[in-house]
Amino acid sequence: MNLSPEKIQLSKDIDVQITKRRRYENGNFYLHQTFTWVSVLASFSTAILAGISSQTHTDTYIIKITVALLAALTAAVTLVNKNFSFDKRALWNTVFRSKLEAIKRDLTYKNEAIGTIVEELNKLDLDMEISFPEIKKR
Repeated sequence: MNLSPEKIQLSKDIDVQITKRRRYENGNFYLHQTFTWVSVLASFSTAILAGISSQTHTDTYIIKITVALLAALTAAVTLVNKNFSFDKRALWNTVFRSKLEAIKRDLTYKNEAIGTIVEELNKLDLDMEISFPEIKKR
């Protein structure tokens, strides 16, 4: 396809945004998964340790502290994961990236006017900014 220099530059700008969205999408996804699994494993470990200590009647100071720390870790990790909504932010970036890719295809294959594409990008930026998942406040 023969694209004008302006369209080539706009295509490169869109590529930069797509790369950025993909990086944030992956980062938020992995943060969500990490926090979720740390919470699950800490909760599981707390239950195991509590069960072991009650069955063996060895309520040692170290077991009590470990159980308390693991329970606190579960709560803290869950709180951070819920407040920052890493899962919603990952999805938001996925949607943003997909829409950018659609606009880039329009630019490349539909031979849309550059003004039309810029208007679509401006509208997309505004719509996505409005829908960004906020940090939850108490």
